[in-house]
Amino acid sequence: MIALNLTIRRKWFDLIRIGTKREEFRMCNNQQVVRLAKEAIRHGLPSNAVAVFRNGYRMDSPALAVRLIGMSIRSGDMAAHPEWGEPTGKGSHFVISLGKVLFVAPYHDVREAFKEGGEKW
Repeated sequence: MIALNLTIRRKWFDLIRIGTKREEFRMCNNQQVVRLAKEAIRHGLPSNAVAVFRNGYRMDSPALAVRLIGMSIRSGDMAAHPEWGEPTGKGSHFVISLGKVLFVAPYHDVREAFKEGGEKW
């Protein structure tokens, strides 16, 4: 299982949780996203790839696990969703396409689920 751990603002967290926001954006210098993108280019994005979005840095911060369905790179001057926080006019950025929300829980519970191999999903 591949997990991408990202911290996001409450506004975006809530939009992803209810299914309105279907893409997350990161600049091309985010090392964790770059690592996942290299893996996806070499072997394709695994069917069990998951993004864990956390709102805050505490262990009891709300978190949600979301199935990843794809990744791409888009130029800032071609931004399709600036209302979702997509960077505009700032060079290239990663577009992470999101699938089904698997579950919402405090971050420490999500972390434990990964230690157990994600069987809870």
